Amino acid sequence: MDNSPKAPLPERKLMNAAYLFVKSLVVFGSAAVTLYFLIGCLMYGDWWFRFVWDRQFADADYIADAFSFLLNDRFYLLLGIVFAIFIGTSLTWVYRKPVFTFVDKFGPLVFLSSFAIVIVTALLLYHTKKDSYPFMLQADADANLQQTLEVMESTKRGIQNSIGPPTLLPPVDFHYLDKDRIDALFSQIQSTLVEKERTVSTSGNVRGKVGAATGLISAEVESGKSASSTSSFSRTDFSSERKCIEVVNYLIENNTPQYYRNREEWLLRRANADYWIAMQKFQLNPTDPSAIHGIRPLTDKASKEEKAEAERKAKQFEQFLMDYLKTSGFVVVDGAFSLSANGNNIILLEHFAAKPTVVFRVTLPKSALSDVPHEGSLQMRVFGDVIKPLDSGGYVDVRPIALY
Repeated sequence: MDNSPKAPLPERKLMNAAYLFVKSLVVFGSAAVTLYFLIGCLMYGDWWFRFVWDRQFADADYIADAFSFLLNDRFYLLLGIVFAIFIGTSLTWVYRKPVFTFVDKFGPLVFLSSFAIVIVTALLLYHTKKDSYPFMLQADADANLQQTLEVMESTKRGIQNSIGPPTLLPPVDFHYLDKDRIDALFSQIQSTLVEKERTVSTSGNVRGKVGAATGLISAEVESGKSASSTSSFSRTDFSSERKCIEVVNYLIENNTPQYYRNREEWLLRRANADYWIAMQKFQLNPTDPSAIHGIRPLTDKASKEEKAEAERKAKQFEQFLMDYLKTSGFVVVDGAFSLSANGNNIILLEHFAAKPTVVFRVTLPKSALSDVPHEGSLQMRVFGDVIKPLDSGGYVDVRPIALY
């Protein structure tokens, strides 16, 4: 004889109702999931094929991307799904007596039927989408390649803005211009085939007819003349100043010229470029975002490890600077140049750094700078090429192409 205590009758009824309610949710939930799966396969068959047959159901990012798509691009659909779940749950509880009776009688059949429909639908999905699977992979590869190109282009612009000189925007007031060298450089970057002149000819006929009739007699006279015209269009050649702007901007776009203002700013720009490189690595291969160090707030205090890393970076950038100063190539030097006369020449000096001493030196004939004082200081930029890299005396000799 079972003498174990039994729950009071109202409590047992409540537990039984809760059990049937959960069972109803499982049954109707399986039917709803089956319906969602069917509609999803019809609307987004490629996604569901990858989800089921490419085992993307184990990829949290794949599912998160789908949810993000619903949230951003199909918001009202997502809202409708949530609303339908709420309404279905509420109606199940409101009409629980007939629902519980139906579930108690047909629940297993509904659940097994839903499961069978999902299996059949998945098999049909495989049969219809298997041939397009390689194209899906190619589409993913193209999308990844496009994303990579966009990241690299963004990094290129970031580095260019960090270490490159500003783009020249006309009008520009040039103090000096080596027109022969500008012409030679411009001829190398302009299109090989340039239309110099175009001639357009037009021709046509103008005709008229006059007639008269009196009784049974009629007369008619027709006359005409032809007309033609010729128009010539010739391409306007760029001025030397305009060619210089094109050459400088072309070099900037291709990260060719080194840009020098002063030592401290060069190091800061180089650190900013290093940040862009780290950001590119993170975007192409996401890791810990804390590995990318941005600008530290003034209220934060650096740890010993961070101070040591900053000192190591500073020494590395200093070495980079010295390496650049010891190489030839195009440069843009921006600063306050001191001018002094030396015989028939003018020497321009820009003191880039005090320790170690680095001075950019530019030499020009006096006649080349007739519109500026030959003594004192002048704020300007010098575009040229290094003819003598950094020597033991701290000088970098630059052959000027343009002063502006």
